[in-house]
Amino acid sequence: MEGGTWEPLVVFYIYIYISWEVFADSCREKDEYQDDSGNYTQTVSLNGHVVSTLSTSDGHAQGWGSAVECAETNCGTVSAHSWVDVSIVMDSADPDYKLTQAKGEGVTGELTTNDGGKTWTVGKIGIPEHSF
Repeated sequence: MEGGTWEPLVVFYIYIYISWEVFADSCREKDEYQDDSGNYTQTVSLNGHVVSTLSTSDGHAQGWGSAVECAETNCGTVSAHSWVDVSIVMDSADPDYKLTQAKGEGVTGELTTNDGGKTWTVGKIGIPEHSF
């Protein structure tokens, strides 16, 4: 990272490993599809610093959602958390995109559009505590 420090990256991973929490004023994720490559690029920023970028070639997403996942044998409990100020901007309007939002038990929040499906927003999606 030019002109920056790696400290946020180290702190980010230590906190996730120890307590499943990110202590930050702002944690932001941006997913963007590139028509030319067919890839999605996912960028995670912590307090304004990019801490992770991943590009995958799984093709166009069929919908939008969030999941709590674990690859370990004993992952314990993930605290309740939320997505705040979510916006999804489409290449072209899709008035039925809301139908792709699948929500698990206890998840709150609804996608809405004011422009016929070109831009979808939600103020807050609440995700309840989950124990593995």
